[in-house]
Amino acid sequence: MFIKEHLPKKAAATQRDYKQLIDTYIRPKLKHESVADLQFRQVNDLFSDITSQGKRTTANRAMSVLSKMFSEARKRGWASHNPTEGVEKNDETKRERFLDADELGRLLTALATLEDQEAANIFRLILLTGARKTEVLAAKWSMFDLKAGTWTKPSAHTKQKKTHNVPLSAPARQLLSEILDAAGNDRGEYVFPAHFESTKEVTKHPKPYRVNVKNQWARVLKAAKLEDLHIHDLRHSFASFLVSEGMSLPLIGRLLGHTQAQTTHRYAHLALDPLRAATERVGNIVSPKKASRSDDEPTAEIIPLKGGRE
Repeated sequence: MFIKEHLPKKAAATQRDYKQLIDTYIRPKLKHESVADLQFRQVNDLFSDITSQGKRTTANRAMSVLSKMFSEARKRGWASHNPTEGVEKNDETKRERFLDADELGRLLTALATLEDQEAANIFRLILLTGARKTEVLAAKWSMFDLKAGTWTKPSAHTKQKKTHNVPLSAPARQLLSEILDAAGNDRGEYVFPAHFESTKEVTKHPKPYRVNVKNQWARVLKAAKLEDLHIHDLRHSFASFLVSEGMSLPLIGRLLGHTQAQTTHRYAHLALDPLRAATERVGNIVSPKKASRSDDEPTAEIIPLKGGRE
């Protein structure tokens, strides 16, 4: 028998994801099994069933949740072993979706025409800071020092559970100042407060800040004619813009709040682009152009590497 434990130390989104995996996959398959008697075979069969549905990543996540459940069960003396040990997880390909210059322009135009400008500002702030959506939604005015240009995210608001202090660009500060000015005397604790029209809504969505901008994002994508772009991809795009400007991976990792270098390493291949552009510029300076090239192609004067002109 499996019991859904309250997860007070986990973020609300993580709690929701855990419960969904338990209710959708783990409980239906294993609800008649004893925690003490569950063996590797049953767990591996569950993993194989989910994988066979084409849900390779979901199968991995289900095993991670089940492993955590058994770690807790062992602490409480309910089980003497963890049957998830030995399950060979599926290989995963990290999602890589970045905005190019043309897509960025279309996105910004779509944001400017979005009826819900508060939602548009949420997307803009993610794009300008590389912050996670949950960090932006739960942001409080007390976290910002607009004069110094800093955003101090408390440990309770970050994925790594560590305080993260990041600088704000001039456009980010301007955006926040405009939001603040627009709020006027109605300014509350949160930058993007929840808007409740009934007591029922307060009960159903008790968070004091906005938690759902899914519909607004769908409208933005439709207006911008963008496909396969998630809100989290704005964070990836922020990192890609930094890489294109020649910023180092450790610096980017600090801005994004990564605690592991390998997390930032996913952008390593992008770092080759500015390096390649630099080497091409040197090549254009020192290498002769063949006469057969089109007149429309750029030419470069050959500069001897040693003194004197030839």
